[in-house]
Formats: sequence, structure tokens, C-alpha cells
Amino acid sequence: MSYLGNETLVTCAEERKRYDECASLLICITEGTNGYDYVSSFFPSDFIVTVYSKDEKEEAFLNSTCNVMSSDRLILYATLKEDGFKDKNYTVGELLKTKEPLSVATRKDDKEFSDVVNWVIQALFYGEEQGITKNSTLCDVASPDMMIDASELNYLNAIYCVGNYEQVLGSPKQNRGLNNINNGTAGMLYAIPFGELDNEDTELTMNDDETCLLCDIRDQGILNCGVVVPVNFTQDVLESKELTGMNVEYCRTLSAALFNGNEDAVEIYTYTEDEGSAYRALNNGTVDVIAGAQIKKVYDFDSPLSTEPLSSGFSFSTPYYYGDEPAG
Repeated sequence: MSYLGNETLVTCAEERKRYDECASLLICITEGTNGYDYVSSFFPSDFIVTVYSKDEKEEAFLNSTCNVMSSDRLILYATLKEDGFKDKNYTVGELLKTKEPLSVATRKDDKEFSDVVNWVIQALFYGEEQGITKNSTLCDVASPDMMIDASELNYLNAIYCVGNYEQVLGSPKQNRGLNNINNGTAGMLYAIPFGELDNEDTELTMNDDETCLLCDIRDQGILNCGVVVPVNFTQDVLESKELTGMNVEYCRTLSAALFNGNEDAVEIYTYTEDEGSAYRALNNGTVDVIAGAQIKKVYDFDSPLSTEPLSSGFSFSTPYYYGDEPAG
């Protein structure tokens, strides 16, 4: 979210200033949006003009009912090109005021399908990063083998038949802000908003046929956490630094979250990277979680390391570190 208007009033909105040259500030914002929640939390109602659609917002701005518009930054850039806005002394603010993560939602009763959706999205990102674009000659429209494993689907068809992330988004790179594909210089990590932090505790419920690993961990009073270490690792894992030390710290933070702040209610197990032992330990229940696990598509769908495959595969968190260089 950002602001559009003349430079002075846009600066007033960004700095949340409401006096002197900013006394006339009136911000048009659409009700029911994250932007409305943000603006109304910093400005009293006499500085806000509530609207209910994009067209109503633009009309209110052009007839001076308000003198600043608040909306998604990409929408505001597009608005500057519309009749009534172009060739005027209007600007879009540089500060991004909110983050509204949008995603594809699926039910929890079919993890495999949810994994497929995630890998389609990853393919779109990969396509833009690698310069792979829509190409009808490579679009495979043949009837697929219904017996093929989901991990072996040709996810590049998402690009060849429809387009990469840039083509789907339909927006030039220079105007995309947080939605730019990482090029090694832009930030890759993004904190998903928690929402209200003062929610009341809720009881954990489950169906009779469900297992509850969280319940078991809480009952046993300890978290069994696997840490992936480099080949030929000889240090004391609890004294290690850099990436291995960060992985240990993730085990401790998870322990603190599970056991009311007790960061020491954790047993650390070490596994050498690339040999698959960590996934075997997770598969057979030796550990409850792995820190430092490399995300691999094949492990997302099943466990090829076990004689009794885990049919639903493994679940991966949002990546917390990229690359193999030292952390710290």
C-alpha cells in the first residue's frame, strides 16, 4: 500500500503529520481492506474519506472530496496513466505502508494436491529467474499418464502453456517492489503478519482418528530436533557457529515456543547433509523436526529413503536461509 497525491500531502500521509501544511489532508481509502485498517489506526476519522470501490475513490479524488488516495502501489502507478490523472503534478509515495500476502488456498485433507499447487507457483518463479517464457511449441497438451507420481509431473508446462511469474503478473519489474524475483541483491525473506498478538488461548482439539504430534511432544516434555551438519563436521554442535549454530538456535526457539519459554527442553541429534539420514530419522520418528533440511521436491511427496514410504511426504517451512555460505 502507498499514497497518491501532490508531493506535500503524500509526505504528510507517509509521516502521519496532521498539522500546519498537513491540516487539510483527506485520505480516500476503501473500506474492508488491510489499507483501511492501517490508515484508520493512525489517522482520526476526520482525516479519512471512506469509499467502497476503485471508481468511487478516483471520483472522490478528482472532485476534491479527498486529496490523497491510498491503494496498492501497482494500482496507483496504473492510475497515474488514466485520464484525469496523467500529466498532472501527482506522485506515488516511496514508502510501502502495509504487506498483504496473497496465496492459493487448498484444503488440508489432500497434502499431495497442496504440494502440487506449491510447486506450480515455484515453477513460475523459476521461469522468470531463468528467462523461460510461454512457448506453445513446448506446451505438452498430450494426455498425461494418470499413474505418474506427482513429483514427476512436468511443472514447466505451467510456464510453457501459460507463462512465467512476470507474464502472469503482467507488471514491469521496476514497479513490483517486494514482488521482484530475487536477483541476489534484493531481500529474500519476508515476515508474514501475525495479526492480533493478544488473542486468547484456544484449546487444541482433534478428531478421534487423528494423531497429535504436538500433544505427544508436550506430554513427553522434550523436543527431539535433528540438525543437519556439513560433511566431516567435528565440532560440538551446541558450541557451533555460523549456519550450523543457526540451525541449533531454531531447535531452541521451537522448544521455547512449545514449552512456555524453556529453550532447553530439546534433545539435539546431528545428521550429515546429503546422506539422507536426517530424513530417515524424521520418517521413523527418531526426531520430531529437522533444522537445516534442504527442500527437495521428491521429499515433498513421499519418502524414497524408507522401505515403507511415508505416503504423504514431508512438510517444509518457509525457507529461513538461502545458499551454502556461512551465516554470520
